[in-house]
Amino acid sequence: MLNVAIVTTMWSKVGKKDGIDREEELKKEVWHNMLEDGCGIERFEDTPESAWRIVLNIMKNPGVSLLIQEEKTGDTTAGRYLAGTKRPVSNSLLKKIRKSFQW
Repeated sequence: MLNVAIVTTMWSKVGKKDGIDREEELKKEVWHNMLEDGCGIERFEDTPESAWRIVLNIMKNPGVSLLIQEEKTGDTTAGRYLAGTKRPVSNSLLKKIRKSFQW
């Protein structure tokens, strides 16, 4: 579960204390097994910076890699998919992700 994060939302809709209290309740009553297995908890705060913080925190976990990171040859799952969609394979995945987060 090191590459899994429970992401909470709506922090701008509740008071900070109420949000923290509810988060603690969910940790104890609902998420406890996932947390024991290494799952993380992140707060999405309705900003691109918050989204990137979440993504980067998940990527920091040692021993966890994405399929695209493991496939280093030209014949990859991602490459076959992109070839089928007629999109160029030369653009990096990270550039595409960053572009999609620009509102």
